[in-house]
Amino acid sequence: EAPPPPPLTEVWSQLLLHQASPLATGVLRFPRTMRILDKYKAARPLPRNVIIGRLPPGKKTEPRSDLQNFALTVQIPLRGCDGVSSGLVVGNHRVPWTVGEPIVFDPTYSYSMFNDGSQDAYVLHVDFWHPDVTVDERQMLAYFWMLWQQDKYHPSTRSKFTRRVNFRKELARKEREERRKKLKRNNDKKDGGGGGSIARK
Repeated sequence: EAPPPPPLTEVWSQLLLHQASPLATGVLRFPRTMRILDKYKAARPLPRNVIIGRLPPGKKTEPRSDLQNFALTVQIPLRGCDGVSSGLVVGNHRVPWTVGEPIVFDPTYSYSMFNDGSQDAYVLHVDFWHPDVTVDERQMLAYFWMLWQQDKYHPSTRSKFTRRVNFRKELARKEREERRKKLKRNNDKKDGGGGGSIARK
């Protein structure tokens, strides 16, 4: 009998700074990056995602296509990109990552990423508006994209939304319980610990 296949491991890992609407990760941990992006007309308002991605050495991602022609994507290599051993493949074009040199591409084409080097490759991945999209279309698409992301009934977001709501409810319940216990302890101290009698004149 053939041995079972090895478990799948995470290849491309990412830190979301923005997903249709501002996230605390971007606002609090990377404020300068988000302020700089806001200065560019093509990224105002940001249509989809701002991501810091990591691709381990010896790994590559599966080809994918975003199938949404209202946005283009720019990748800015940040670290571990020597201009030879790691990069982006769009269609039949192979473009190496070089630190500080942005690559703009159309994500409606099939694309993938590779890292044949010896260290982790880090890139900043930013979606921005296609130049043919009007200002009114940007506002409309940004609004509907935000609704889609936050729709608690959508299959892809229902479980995440439910977990988030339940977590906040549980956190609020614990805070109320802690306040109640603290108030009870303070009242017990004022009453002499709740044990002896109180002398009155």
